[in-house]
Amino acid sequence: MICPIKGAQPQLIPFNFLQTFVHLYRNDAAILKWITNRTIAATVMNVVLCAAIGAALAPYVVTWRRMMMFGIGLTLLVELTQLTGAWGLYPCAWRKFDVDDLMMNALGVALGWLWMRRRGWVI
Repeated sequence: MICPIKGAQPQLIPFNFLQTFVHLYRNDAAILKWITNRTIAATVMNVVLCAAIGAALAPYVVTWRRMMMFGIGLTLLVELTQLTGAWGLYPCAWRKFDVDDLMMNALGVALGWLWMRRRGWVI
């Protein structure tokens, strides 16, 4: 694997994705622009996909604290794997560590868990 000159630099500014939302909103972007924007799609998919993890945890994890510890721990592990070049398997980071991904993943896990617990779909 050949590393890019700077590699994938981590994004450490919380809520950085909101700049894209504001830009599209202020420019009255058409719905197609919203749907095809990679930042919007990644943000939404982080929440949606991790909601499935939270829903799967609901029958096994009863307390809010444990669910958040698991959700944040799992997503932190994924983000750190991206940051380290798969824990040294590759000479450089091949994906970008993004604090926004970490936050949206944790939000998704929490929403999925809450949905299942509130609906009473847990034994």
